[in-house]
Amino acid sequence: MRRLFAALLFLSVPAAAETFTVTMQVVCPASLQPAPSPDGGTADAGLELDPTFSVPFTRVPCAGLKVTAMDSDFGWDEYCGAAFTDSQGRVSFAAECSDGLTGGAPDVYVKVEGRSMFGFSVGTHDYGLWDGIVDGAVIAGLGPLSIGTLPSHAVDYLRSHETYAWLSEERAPTDTAFGTRTLGNGFDREGAISNFAARQLWAAEYAQQVLRATTAYKLMDFNYTVDAPLGTPMTVWDTVLVNEDRATDALGANNRASAALAATPHEMGHVLHNGLHSGFAHWLYLDVIDLMTDHQYDERHNPYLAWYEGFGNWVQHVAYARFNWGTNTLRLPDTHRAATRPGFDIEGNVTHALVATYFGPVTPRPVIDYRTFTCAPGLGRVVDALGVVRCEQVTAPRCAASRTLTVRADRDICVSPDFIPVDAATLAQWRATCRADGIAPERCFTRFEAYVFSSCPAPSVAVVKVGRDDCVTTVRPQVSAPGGAPLPRGDGTPDRVLATDGVAPASAAGRWYPLASADTIIGWVAAAGDGSHAFETLWSTQARPWCIGAGADGYPRFCNAPLSPEFVSQVAPSMAPSALFP
Repeated sequence: MRRLFAALLFLSVPAAAETFTVTMQVVCPASLQPAPSPDGGTADAGLELDPTFSVPFTRVPCAGLKVTAMDSDFGWDEYCGAAFTDSQGRVSFAAECSDGLTGGAPDVYVKVEGRSMFGFSVGTHDYGLWDGIVDGAVIAGLGPLSIGTLPSHAVDYLRSHETYAWLSEERAPTDTAFGTRTLGNGFDREGAISNFAARQLWAAEYAQQVLRATTAYKLMDFNYTVDAPLGTPMTVWDTVLVNEDRATDALGANNRASAALAATPHEMGHVLHNGLHSGFAHWLYLDVIDLMTDHQYDERHNPYLAWYEGFGNWVQHVAYARFNWGTNTLRLPDTHRAATRPGFDIEGNVTHALVATYFGPVTPRPVIDYRTFTCAPGLGRVVDALGVVRCEQVTAPRCAASRTLTVRADRDICVSPDFIPVDAATLAQWRATCRADGIAPERCFTRFEAYVFSSCPAPSVAVVKVGRDDCVTTVRPQVSAPGGAPLPRGDGTPDRVLATDGVAPASAAGRWYPLASADTIIGWVAAAGDGSHAFETLWSTQARPWCIGAGADGYPRFCNAPLSPEFVSQVAPSMAPSALFP
């Protein structure tokens, strides 16, 4: 009995934990191809997006992904430590765990989660037996999809989602330098779904980066399910579904898997629209009837579906637009053209009108070399790698009248004469010590003052440098035609377009027309809310008043049809201009 008790006591003592360091670099499979030279020549211009997702992938660092070290145990695996990848996709962190009650060294593996710091998850369908019992006859509930309805239990079924995790092999704690791993085929959990999930993660991150650089409006957190029971893809409120059969196709030109990846920003446009247009209850009980049905680019539908899909197409164009500043060439996906017949109950015409409002004419565009633009005397001229000319006015930072500027190596500060500057937190700590010691305030560090940083007047931006900092104001370059030269937006496209001058007397040189920003167009959706279910309604209540009004600089906007003949020619295939500007 004593021997048995001693054995049980020995087994009940946990094994000593082992400490080790985990290192890894995580890379993503990116869809990139050689970019054309800015001057139309053969010079190497680096890489750009392949919007078809049909080329072999390029490995790029995956930033912001959680890497967790685990000990593989019988029953429940043990957590050992975790960290997030840096801008180069690297992690290096201390981990600690034991091998439970059995002793011995832990069997360490790492898992990389498919959850992005941009607010979305890529994963698989997660719907268990208990979910089905609670929701009832789920599969039967999918039947009404063909007639445009979606029962609530079917919504639960389709939105069920589990974040994907790529798992490594198991290793001893003395061998936890896992090297460079490519999401998908660089891990133990290989297969078509694993590889597609990895490419889907990169595709959604790429689109999110462009959209966040282009608009202040953000998508609600959303999920991307890559082995869903249906989806070509399709969006159910906040969840994008890709059918497993499509995801497991081999990637290539005109392939279903490539097409599903290419549609990523289009589906994200639906998520954006859903969050701005209405709440979940409104979407489920009113919107689904109009939205959950088959559609084609050039076919008539109900007006809401045409607007919903056209908006998604426009978001895809914003994410995938590629503009060459050396040749004034705009490249968009094929879905920017007008439909073959008029009417805004056709998604192609809605798409085309939004594209014309945001991008201006797609083709033809006059040959312009933006690198030849000049700056007014006294302004600095800067040409970036894209060929964009910026004129810069540099001034000194400011301080309040009672303070003077003091130059520092990191950032300039403003201090009062006869005072010793110190940061506010340190000074507060010192004075708290005085109070605790009973020292009167008038005797407590009275020669010290909390400094403030120097400031720059709007719209200038502070540039911190060795020596005196600068306040830099960007000014548009000089051009001969009126309206002001263009500058790039967040997606790299110009915010103005040179087009035919509709102001009498007409000028052969044309005019630079301001274009609608992404914030402007998305703002129309946000302002209309759930009161707009058709493009005509949105146009009459939001877009048209904006288009016919002059901007802050007083110039007419490109979508002002009475003053912009080329906008009229752009939208004419979609609808007679009188329909937009009665």
